[in-house]
Amino acid sequence: MKDRGFTFIELMVVLFMLSFVMMAVYSLYLTHQRSAYTQEEVVEVQQNLRIGMESMTRDIRMAGFLSSLPAVNAYAVSQGPALSSVYPYQQVAGTSDSITLTTATATGKIARIAQQPAIGSSVYIIDDPSSVKAFASTDTVSIIRPGNRIFPDSNTNVPLFNNYTLSALNSTVPSITLSTAPAGIYIAGDLIIDTEGFYPNTIQYCLGPAAGCGSTVTTCPTGQLCLMRIVNGVANPIAQNMANLKLSYLMDGGAPETTTPAPNYTSIRAVKVTLFGQTMTTNALSGTNTAHQRRLDAVIDIRDR
Repeated sequence: MKDRGFTFIELMVVLFMLSFVMMAVYSLYLTHQRSAYTQEEVVEVQQNLRIGMESMTRDIRMAGFLSSLPAVNAYAVSQGPALSSVYPYQQVAGTSDSITLTTATATGKIARIAQQPAIGSSVYIIDDPSSVKAFASTDTVSIIRPGNRIFPDSNTNVPLFNNYTLSALNSTVPSITLSTAPAGIYIAGDLIIDTEGFYPNTIQYCLGPAAGCGSTVTTCPTGQLCLMRIVNGVANPIAQNMANLKLSYLMDGGAPETTTPAPNYTSIRAVKVTLFGQTMTTNALSGTNTAHQRRLDAVIDIRDR
Protein backbone atom coordinates (compact mmCIF):
# COMPACT_ATOMS: atom_id res chain seq x y z
CA MET A 1 0.00 0.00 0.00
CA LYS A 2 1.37 3.41 -1.04
CA ASP A 3 1.71 6.14 1.70
CA ARG A 4 -0.04 9.40 0.86
CA GLY A 5 0.46 12.93 2.37
CA PHE A 6 -1.36 16.23 2.18
CA THR A 7 -1.55 17.98 -1.13
CA PHE A 8 -0.44 21.57 -1.54
CA ILE A 9 -4.02 22.67 -2.03
CA GLU A 10 -5.10 20.99 1.20
CA LEU A 11 -2.31 22.75 3.12
CA MET A 12 -3.30 26.11 1.64
CA VAL A 13 -6.93 25.59 2.65
CA VAL A 14 -5.91 24.73 6.22
CA LEU A 15 -3.58 27.75 6.45
CA PHE A 16 -6.30 29.99 5.05
CA MET A 17 -8.78 28.76 7.65
CA LEU A 18 -6.23 29.12 10.46
CA SER A 19 -5.47 32.70 9.40
CA PHE A 20 -9.16 33.55 9.71
CA VAL A 21 -9.29 32.02 13.18
CA MET A 22 -6.16 33.89 14.30
CA MET A 23 -7.49 37.17 12.92
CA ALA A 24 -10.72 36.69 14.85
CA VAL A 25 -8.81 35.84 18.05
CA TYR A 26 -6.52 38.84 17.63
CA SER A 27 -9.45 41.15 16.93
CA LEU A 28 -11.19 39.92 20.09
CA TYR A 29 -8.00 40.36 22.11
CA LEU A 30 -7.46 43.86 20.77
CA THR A 31 -11.05 44.84 21.52
CA HIS A 32 -10.76 43.63 25.12
CA GLN A 33 -7.40 45.37 25.55
CA ARG A 34 -8.81 48.68 24.28
CA SER A 35 -11.86 48.29 26.50
CA ALA A 36 -9.70 47.59 29.56
CA TYR A 37 -7.51 50.65 29.00
CA THR A 38 -10.51 52.87 28.24
CA GLN A 39 -12.53 51.69 31.23
CA GLU A 40 -9.59 52.40 33.50
CA GLU A 41 -9.59 56.05 32.42
CA VAL A 42 -13.40 56.22 32.59
CA VAL A 43 -13.14 55.16 36.24
CA GLU A 44 -10.52 57.88 36.74
CA VAL A 45 -12.88 60.44 35.18
CA GLN A 46 -15.68 59.39 37.53
CA GLN A 47 -13.35 59.56 40.52
CA ASN A 48 -12.21 63.05 39.54
CA LEU A 49 -15.82 64.17 39.24
CA ARG A 50 -16.52 62.89 42.75
CA ILE A 51 -13.41 64.60 44.16
CA GLY A 52 -14.33 67.88 42.51
CA MET A 53 -17.95 67.74 43.64
CA GLU A 54 -17.00 66.85 47.22
CA SER A 55 -14.66 69.86 47.37
CA MET A 56 -17.27 72.23 45.94
CA THR A 57 -19.95 70.83 48.25
CA ARG A 58 -17.80 71.38 51.33
CA ASP A 59 -16.92 74.96 50.39
CA ILE A 60 -20.41 76.00 49.26
CA ARG A 61 -21.89 74.71 52.51
CA MET A 62 -19.29 76.73 54.45
CA ALA A 63 -19.78 79.84 52.31
CA GLY A 64 -20.73 82.88 54.33
CA PHE A 65 -19.45 81.37 57.58
CA LEU A 66 -18.55 84.30 59.87
CA SER A 67 -17.95 86.41 56.77
CA SER A 68 -18.57 90.13 56.46
CA LEU A 69 -19.53 89.61 52.77
CA PRO A 70 -22.29 87.57 51.05
CA ALA A 71 -21.65 83.83 50.79
CA VAL A 72 -21.50 84.08 46.98
CA ASN A 73 -19.49 87.18 46.18
CA ALA A 74 -18.92 86.85 42.41
CA TYR A 75 -19.81 84.63 39.49
CA ALA A 76 -19.21 84.35 35.77
CA VAL A 77 -21.35 82.74 33.08
CA SER A 78 -19.64 80.95 30.21
CA GLN A 79 -20.19 82.33 26.75
CA GLY A 80 -20.43 78.75 25.50
CA PRO A 81 -23.66 76.92 24.60
CA ALA A 82 -26.30 76.05 27.16
CA LEU A 83 -26.57 72.61 28.71
CA SER A 84 -29.60 71.61 26.68
CA SER A 85 -27.97 72.19 23.31
CA VAL A 86 -24.47 70.76 23.69
CA TYR A 87 -23.49 67.33 24.96
CA PRO A 88 -20.95 65.89 24.69
CA TYR A 89 -18.72 68.82 25.55
CA GLN A 90 -15.31 69.53 24.14
CA GLN A 91 -12.52 70.69 26.42
CA VAL A 92 -11.96 74.37 25.64
CA ALA A 93 -10.17 76.60 28.14
CA GLY A 94 -12.22 79.53 29.40
CA THR A 95 -15.64 78.07 28.53
CA SER A 96 -16.76 77.13 32.06
CA ASP A 97 -18.83 79.04 34.57
CA SER A 98 -17.12 80.20 37.76
CA ILE A 99 -18.14 81.05 41.31
CA THR A 100 -16.38 82.97 44.08
CA LEU A 101 -17.30 82.25 47.70
CA THR A 102 -16.38 84.04 50.92
CA THR A 103 -15.81 82.43 54.30
CA ALA A 104 -13.83 83.08 57.45
CA THR A 105 -11.68 80.01 56.83
CA ALA A 106 -10.79 78.12 53.66
CA THR A 107 -9.32 75.20 55.59
CA GLY A 108 -12.23 74.60 57.98
CA LYS A 109 -9.97 74.69 61.05
CA ILE A 110 -12.02 76.07 63.94
CA ALA A 111 -11.63 75.83 67.72
CA ARG A 112 -13.96 77.27 70.36
CA ILE A 113 -12.48 78.88 73.50
CA ALA A 114 -13.89 77.02 76.53
CA GLN A 115 -13.06 79.55 79.26
CA GLN A 116 -11.86 83.09 79.58
CA PRO A 117 -8.05 83.13 79.86
CA ALA A 118 -6.10 85.36 82.18
CA ILE A 119 -5.30 88.79 80.77
CA GLY A 120 -1.99 88.64 78.93
CA SER A 121 -2.06 84.86 78.66
CA SER A 122 -1.22 83.27 75.31
CA VAL A 123 -2.70 79.86 76.24
CA TYR A 124 -6.34 79.19 75.38
CA ILE A 125 -8.32 76.22 76.68
CA ILE A 126 -10.41 74.64 73.90
CA ASP A 127 -13.70 72.77 74.37
CA ASP A 128 -13.00 69.95 71.85
CA PRO A 129 -9.71 68.01 71.60
CA SER A 130 -10.43 66.95 68.00
CA SER A 131 -10.54 70.58 66.86
CA VAL A 132 -7.04 71.14 68.25
CA LYS A 133 -5.69 68.20 66.23
CA ALA A 134 -6.84 69.86 63.00
CA PHE A 135 -4.43 72.78 63.43
CA ALA A 136 -0.70 72.95 62.63
CA SER A 137 1.80 74.89 64.70
CA THR A 138 2.54 77.21 61.78
CA ASP A 139 -1.07 78.27 61.10
CA THR A 140 -2.02 81.93 61.07
CA VAL A 141 -5.25 82.47 62.99
CA SER A 142 -7.69 85.18 64.02
CA ILE A 143 -9.99 85.21 67.02
CA ILE A 144 -13.56 85.93 65.95
CA ARG A 145 -16.57 86.61 68.13
CA PRO A 146 -19.76 85.26 66.50
CA GLY A 147 -22.30 88.05 66.15
CA ASN A 148 -19.60 90.55 67.11
CA ARG A 149 -20.87 91.11 70.65
CA ILE A 150 -18.31 93.91 71.10
CA PHE A 151 -20.66 96.09 69.05
CA PRO A 152 -24.24 95.15 70.02
CA ASP A 153 -25.74 97.20 67.17
CA SER A 154 -23.91 95.18 64.53
CA ASN A 155 -24.40 91.56 63.49
CA THR A 156 -21.25 91.53 61.36
CA ASN A 157 -18.65 88.94 62.30
CA VAL A 158 -15.15 90.42 62.17
CA PRO A 159 -11.82 89.45 63.77
CA LEU A 160 -11.49 91.04 67.18
CA PHE A 161 -7.82 91.88 66.83
CA ASN A 162 -4.79 91.13 64.66
CA ASN A 163 -3.62 87.84 63.18
CA TYR A 164 -1.64 85.47 65.39
CA THR A 165 0.67 82.55 64.72
CA LEU A 166 0.32 79.34 66.71
CA SER A 167 3.32 78.14 68.68
CA ALA A 168 2.03 75.04 70.46
CA LEU A 169 -0.89 72.62 70.41
CA ASN A 170 -2.07 70.26 73.14
CA SER A 171 -4.94 67.90 72.42
CA THR A 172 -4.78 66.34 75.90
CA VAL A 173 -5.59 69.45 77.94
CA PRO A 174 -6.82 70.58 75.22
CA SER A 175 -5.29 73.98 74.49
CA ILE A 176 -3.84 76.25 71.82
CA THR A 177 -0.88 78.52 72.50
CA LEU A 178 -0.29 81.65 70.44
CA SER A 179 3.20 82.90 69.64
CA THR A 180 2.44 86.27 71.28
CA ALA A 181 0.03 87.18 74.04
CA PRO A 182 -2.93 89.12 72.59
CA ALA A 183 -3.66 92.52 74.00
CA GLY A 184 -7.42 91.99 74.04
CA ILE A 185 -9.78 90.25 76.41
CA TYR A 186 -11.41 87.10 75.10
CA ILE A 187 -14.30 85.11 76.53
CA ALA A 188 -15.72 81.61 76.33
CA GLY A 189 -17.41 81.09 72.99
CA ASP A 190 -14.94 83.14 70.94
CA LEU A 191 -13.54 81.19 68.02
CA ILE A 192 -9.92 80.62 67.00
CA ILE A 193 -10.06 80.27 63.21
CA ASP A 194 -7.38 79.49 60.65
CA THR A 195 -7.69 82.50 58.33
CA GLU A 196 -4.23 82.18 56.69
CA GLY A 197 -3.82 85.92 57.23
CA PHE A 198 -6.91 86.84 55.17
CA TYR A 199 -10.33 87.98 56.23
CA PRO A 200 -12.60 87.00 54.75
CA ASN A 201 -11.08 84.18 52.70
CA THR A 202 -12.17 83.94 49.06
CA ILE A 203 -12.52 80.63 47.22
CA GLN A 204 -13.06 80.54 43.47
CA TYR A 205 -13.99 77.51 41.36
CA CYS A 206 -13.52 77.42 37.59
CA LEU A 207 -11.88 75.30 34.88
CA GLY A 208 -8.35 76.11 33.79
CA PRO A 209 -5.58 76.79 33.16
CA ALA A 210 -7.24 79.77 31.46
CA ALA A 211 -7.23 83.54 31.69
CA GLY A 212 -8.56 84.43 35.13
CA CYS A 213 -8.48 80.80 36.21
CA GLY A 214 -5.03 79.55 37.18
CA SER A 215 -3.37 80.62 33.92
CA THR A 216 0.10 80.06 35.40
CA VAL A 217 -0.61 76.59 36.84
CA THR A 218 1.72 73.98 35.35
CA THR A 219 0.62 70.93 37.35
CA CYS A 220 -2.51 70.28 35.27
CA PRO A 221 -1.73 67.65 32.58
CA THR A 222 -0.95 69.16 29.19
CA GLY A 223 -3.99 69.36 26.94
CA GLN A 224 -6.45 68.89 29.80
CA LEU A 225 -8.69 71.13 31.86
CA CYS A 226 -8.59 70.89 35.64
CA LEU A 227 -11.07 72.04 38.25
CA MET A 228 -9.25 74.90 39.95
CA ARG A 229 -9.75 75.84 43.59
CA ILE A 230 -8.32 79.33 43.92
CA VAL A 231 -7.90 80.39 47.55
CA ASN A 232 -7.08 84.05 48.12
CA GLY A 233 -5.64 84.25 44.60
CA VAL A 234 -3.55 81.06 44.78
CA ALA A 235 -4.74 78.39 42.31
CA ASN A 236 -4.55 74.67 42.97
CA PRO A 237 -5.90 72.02 40.56
CA ILE A 238 -7.97 69.51 42.53
CA ALA A 239 -9.42 67.35 39.72
CA GLN A 240 -8.34 66.68 36.14
CA ASN A 241 -10.10 65.17 33.09
CA MET A 242 -12.67 67.98 33.27
CA ALA A 243 -14.77 69.06 30.27
CA ASN A 244 -17.10 71.75 31.63
CA LEU A 245 -18.58 73.33 34.73
CA LYS A 246 -22.10 74.78 34.71
CA LEU A 247 -23.71 76.64 37.62
CA SER A 248 -27.17 77.98 38.37
CA TYR A 249 -28.65 79.50 41.50
CA LEU A 250 -31.80 78.86 43.50
CA MET A 251 -33.20 82.03 45.04
CA ASP A 252 -35.44 82.92 47.98
CA GLY A 253 -39.10 83.78 47.61
CA GLY A 254 -39.93 81.26 44.93
CA ALA A 255 -37.92 83.11 42.29
CA PRO A 256 -37.02 80.96 39.26
CA GLU A 257 -33.65 79.27 38.98
CA THR A 258 -31.14 81.63 37.38
CA THR A 259 -27.59 81.71 36.04
CA THR A 260 -27.28 85.45 36.79
CA PRO A 261 -27.96 86.03 40.51
CA ALA A 262 -26.45 89.52 40.77
CA PRO A 263 -27.14 91.83 42.46
CA ASN A 264 -29.24 89.72 44.84
CA TYR A 265 -26.36 87.66 46.25
CA THR A 266 -27.91 87.51 49.71
CA SER A 267 -31.02 85.86 48.24
CA ILE A 268 -29.13 82.81 46.98
CA ARG A 269 -30.20 79.79 49.01
CA ALA A 270 -28.56 76.98 46.99
CA VAL A 271 -26.21 76.39 44.07
CA LYS A 272 -26.87 73.81 41.36
CA VAL A 273 -23.56 72.37 40.15
CA THR A 274 -23.09 70.31 36.98
CA LEU A 275 -19.62 68.89 36.33
CA PHE A 276 -18.61 67.19 33.09
CA GLY A 277 -15.55 64.98 32.71
CA GLN A 278 -14.09 63.14 29.75
CA THR A 279 -11.33 60.74 28.81
CA MET A 280 -8.21 62.08 27.10
CA THR A 281 -5.29 59.64 26.96
CA THR A 282 -7.25 56.62 25.68
CA ASN A 283 -9.40 58.31 23.05
CA ALA A 284 -7.29 56.91 20.18
CA LEU A 285 -8.09 53.36 21.35
CA SER A 286 -11.74 53.85 20.46
CA GLY A 287 -10.85 53.78 16.77
CA THR A 288 -12.73 57.05 16.19
CA ASN A 289 -10.78 59.21 18.68
CA THR A 290 -14.01 59.81 20.57
CA ALA A 291 -13.97 60.80 24.23
CA HIS A 292 -16.03 58.93 26.80
CA GLN A 293 -17.88 61.49 28.93
CA ARG A 294 -19.48 61.45 32.35
CA ARG A 295 -21.66 63.96 34.21
CA LEU A 296 -22.31 64.64 37.90
CA ASP A 297 -25.05 66.93 39.29
CA ALA A 298 -25.73 68.28 42.76
CA VAL A 299 -27.87 70.93 44.43
CA ILE A 300 -25.91 72.33 47.39
CA ASP A 301 -27.54 74.40 50.13
CA ILE A 302 -25.75 77.46 51.54
CA ARG A 303 -25.93 77.05 55.30
CA ASP A 304 -24.52 80.41 56.46
CA ARG A 305 -26.23 83.20 54.56
